[in-house]
Amino acid sequence: MQQGNSYFMGVHMTAQAIDFLGISLSDSALVPKLDEFLNKHEQFLSVALVHQMRYFAGSGVTEDDATMEFDSAIKHVKAILIFCKGAGKLNTQSPASQNVTKSMNGILWEQVELLEGFVNELFHQLSFVSVLKWQESLKNTLDGFEQVLLKHISKAQALVTELRDVMQYSLDSNSGNSWLTRWFKSNGKDAGIDEELSNDLKNCENILRQHGKQFREQFAKYQTVAAEIDTHTHKLKSYDILASLGGGAVDQFESLFRFLKLWESLETSHTISQEALLKAFQNFSRDKVITLLRDYYNSLEEALFEKSRTLKTSPIQLFNDLQGRSFILDIIRGYRKELHVLGSTIVKLKDFLLKSNPDPYVRSRWGFGDTPVGEEPKYAHKLTELNLSVEQLDGYFNRMIAALEKGPQEEDKQHLSERESQIDHSLHLIAQPLTTSRHFNSHSEKILDLLDKLGELEGYGRDVVDYVRQVLGKLLRADWKEHVLTTLPHFQRLYKIHQGIIGSPIDPGHSLRLEKFKKLLQQISSKMRREGTEQGTDIEYDISDIQGYFQDFLATLQRSIKDESMAQRKSKRYVEEGAQQLLEYRYLFGEFFASLKKEPEGQYLRQQFLFVDQYFEAIENKIYEFRLQRGLLEQEER
Repeated sequence: MQQGNSYFMGVHMTAQAIDFLGISLSDSALVPKLDEFLNKHEQFLSVALVHQMRYFAGSGVTEDDATMEFDSAIKHVKAILIFCKGAGKLNTQSPASQNVTKSMNGILWEQVELLEGFVNELFHQLSFVSVLKWQESLKNTLDGFEQVLLKHISKAQALVTELRDVMQYSLDSNSGNSWLTRWFKSNGKDAGIDEELSNDLKNCENILRQHGKQFREQFAKYQTVAAEIDTHTHKLKSYDILASLGGGAVDQFESLFRFLKLWESLETSHTISQEALLKAFQNFSRDKVITLLRDYYNSLEEALFEKSRTLKTSPIQLFNDLQGRSFILDIIRGYRKELHVLGSTIVKLKDFLLKSNPDPYVRSRWGFGDTPVGEEPKYAHKLTELNLSVEQLDGYFNRMIAALEKGPQEEDKQHLSERESQIDHSLHLIAQPLTTSRHFNSHSEKILDLLDKLGELEGYGRDVVDYVRQVLGKLLRADWKEHVLTTLPHFQRLYKIHQGIIGSPIDPGHSLRLEKFKKLLQQISSKMRREGTEQGTDIEYDISDIQGYFQDFLATLQRSIKDESMAQRKSKRYVEEGAQQLLEYRYLFGEFFASLKKEPEGQYLRQQFLFVDQYFEAIENKIYEFRLQRGLLEQEER
């Protein structure tokens, strides 16, 4: 019997379940592979069954037993049982007579458990397939798996039934003193094949049919909704800014868009269960989703600024008639449609995050006003802030569209001149050394309101851009004591618009200085919060580096003043770039000085940075000297 056990163990180790984990259930090639595996496994089982009976009867395994189907196995078992009718030919006390039925049932249970495992694993893995990936290929593959498994369950059921009938027949055809009768009675059984085999196979078949039917019904309902959603997602393919993000952004955004449409459909129908949608959302990384939405917003904002630059850098005559403006107008309208889709997606995503939150106090934010509510979740808060930015950007798009529909107007220059007079008057007041904080704040707000009305974003030509740069610089210069302007949302918004129109710096030296300034100021802030000013030497080193970069900027200006070969047009552009760079340095250090006001030792550290104000004055004087030397002041006055 030792030989028989070792042969059966070899068959047992060959029959290992297919691992569905990590493979695609949409891969139709898996269906014939599963069928092939089960066919081979059935052949091994057939050989094992016959081998057990042959060894029991006292004969060995023949070469013909290498492969065998279930039908052949039944015939062999039946022939062996007929051969064994003579009880005197068998040793009923041998281990073989005690273990033959146990071994045969073990072989049959091997097949039943294998089929049960496949059925359970199939639907277990199906539960991990996001509803967003439900496609016809998935349904077809699942149908293929179901048919293959049903076929082999039916074959196993037939084998069990046939074996039971054959062995029962042998029992009935023998006398009451036959070896088979005595063996069955001594084990308390009416037949040799376990009745539970048929019951388990029937249950396995029912589970397979029931779950397969449920999926097909859900899939049919999903297709109806998906067809409606496809009419909306199709337009995403034509969005220029979305496509420009690259890195699969279109597919990622489309998946999110489709998911939110499905979630939205729950309010009118129950095509997809809420549980299935919540599982589908687990395939999204919330951080990556927020990053995608923010990148999309930033790209739309930059696209608007780029078109605004076009209005400043192109000859104004091109925009005198609607035909000349229609091309840009159509593009901006297209961008605005993308912005509206982005805004709608943000709102719906926030709605989903709140309504699906497990915390009932968070979900109650959508209930009555007097209901106690929990704190807004982190990601919902980020979406709220991003949506506010989208709404603001939509206002900018609206202003650009209105300006393009209207076109350049003769009275624009007159309005600029009138507001310049009002702004210059307020600038003169706040620049006085004894101006109070109240006067500074009130006149600053007045100036910001007037700058807003100038319409730098939607204006034609560079006049407004140059004037806004000058005014912002003068405001920051006058704010050297209070450092409040960089904390005002109104000022931040106007500065951001101006920077967006100017675009990224083209001077590598300026880019390097700006990056170094940011890094050094961040280091100083971190050291001060962590250690105060006790580690004074380290902070002094950083301050010394800042002085070095300012000196480099000042030296660059001084060399340019001495360069008499510079052409007039280049000189004007150089002055504009220098003034713009100075504005960016003022804003950066203004933010830093404003943050120092919140620190216990901030005032002390501010005193260490008085050299910054001195450099600003020296740089501004050099720019003025350069303008005077090249005759640019006279041109500006004209």
